[in-house]
Order: sequence, then structure tokens, then C-alpha cells
Amino acid sequence: MKRILGLAAVLLGAATARADDAGWDKALDEGEKLLEAGKAAEAESKFRDALREAESFEAEDPRRAMTLSNLGDAQMAQDKYANAEESYKQALSAYETALGADDPDLADPLADLAWVYRRWKKYAAAEPLLKRALALVEKARGAASAETAEVVADLGALYLRWGKLAEAEPQLKRALEIREKTLAPGDLDLADSVTDLGDLRSKQGKEADAETLYQRALDLVEKSKEAADEDRAGALLDLAESKAKLGKDADADGLYKRAVELQEKAQAAPSERADTLEAWAAVLRKLKRETEAAALEEKAKTLTK
Repeated sequence: MKRILGLAAVLLGAATARADDAGWDKALDEGEKLLEAGKAAEAESKFRDALREAESFEAEDPRRAMTLSNLGDAQMAQDKYANAEESYKQALSAYETALGADDPDLADPLADLAWVYRRWKKYAAAEPLLKRALALVEKARGAASAETAEVVADLGALYLRWGKLAEAEPQLKRALEIREKTLAPGDLDLADSVTDLGDLRSKQGKEADAETLYQRALDLVEKSKEAADEDRAGALLDLAESKAKLGKDADADGLYKRAVELQEKAQAAPSERADTLEAWAAVLRKLKRETEAAALEEKAKTLTK
């Protein structure tokens, strides 16, 4: 999860200063373009080519660490958690060699490895990585910096998914407070923090509070110039689900309709579209619109065949 952007720039500059390896540069560039295009398997192959090129580099050359990190990204995009874990572990070790064990830019590779464990539901393995990242960033950047908020948000999200709601709440609130002071209203990280707090309130059984937060997140996303259709669809779905839980089915109906349209426009994964259609159908059945609900359920089935 490449959120601390200065690291890539520093390392790339250092690599250019050390040597110019056309083979490594070409393979890495092609891999990044393929990954951005959603062709993760092909990207993985290119990153492996780049890694072979990097075998001749010195141990402290940061290009090897960068290559391993990108390889992990491609593997995560394919849900190859065991492979990504190994790639990110090697990347972290290489970054430590290049930067030193106490460099705050290690927060990024630490967060990458924690991301694997969070997706893998190995929450206890992710926690110490994020705590280490937080200590490094707080010391170097300050307790109220945007960089600190990134790690605090990750730690809060980890506790949330772990079911440790009491531990999640202070982290999520802190991340939101920092972001409200340091980020522009159109920054999607701000909307993410509002959404995470909404998720917490929903899990705590405070659905009316969650609804208010999801509405705020949607407003932020819709006003953001950074937002893509998939971002808007996600915000709509959060609010639609909350409305449905509160029995506001007519409101949920309109939100699901908009979300489906955006998912189709963004060419979302068939499984995601099917889940949305099924949730929408459930709302329509509550509204006694059985024929429309059945049509949506049938469409969902065709998407998952």
C-alpha cells in the first residue's frame, strides 16, 4: 500500500545516481503499466524479470527493494498471499539494508507486510508491524502529521476488522482529527477516515450514527476531483446498506440503483456487481417489488457463472 510517496522518489533517485540499468528499468516500467491496467499476472512476470536484472546490484542498492515491493503488489492483486508475504518480507529486509533500521520511510514497507496479514486475517502478525511504523513516523514527522495519520488509520482499520472495537475507536478518531486539520476536503483519505468511523459505529450497533457518517463520506467523495466511479459506488453502497438496516428502504433503493450504474460504468468485478444486485433485490422484496427483485437476482446469477 504505497502511501508514503517520498520513499519511491528518494529510492528512484538513488538508483539513478548509482547506475543506469536499461534492462531493469524497462522491465519495472512495463510491470507497473501492466499492474495499473489490471493485468496482475503479466505484471508479476515483468517484475520477476526486473528482479533477475537486480541480482547483480549491490546489497544496499535500493532498486532490489523496490522491485520486490512491486512484485508483492502484483501478487496481492491476485490474492497470492503467501507469495506476497515472502516478497514483502524480502523487500523490508532490503529497505532496512538500504536505509537503516530506524528510518521513518520504513513505514511504507512495514505497512505493505501488515496489509498482507490483514487481508489474510492474521491480525496478530500485522499489529507489531504497524506499531513499529507508527513509532518511526511519529518520531520523525510529528504526532499530528499527515504521515502519522496514515499509519494510525491503518492501525485503527486493523483493530476494526479484528473485532477489537475498543482499541479501534481511539485510533480511528485520532486519524480523522489529524486529517481534518491537515488535508483538503477533496482528499479521499479524509473520506476513508469518515467511512472507517462509520463502519465502527455500525459494528457497535449505532446505525443512526453510522448513517450520518456514511452520508458525510459520500458528500466528500462526490465533491472530490480525485474520486473515480468505483469510489463513488463504494460510498453509495455503504450508505445504502445503512439505510436498509434502518428500514429506510425507499432511500436505499435509489442509492443501490446509482451504485449499480457506476459499477457497470467502471467495469467492476462480476462478483462485486452480483453482490450489489443481490443486496438491491433484498430491498426491493421488502418494498413488495417482487418482479424487479427476481430480475436482479437472475442477473446476479449470470454474473457469477
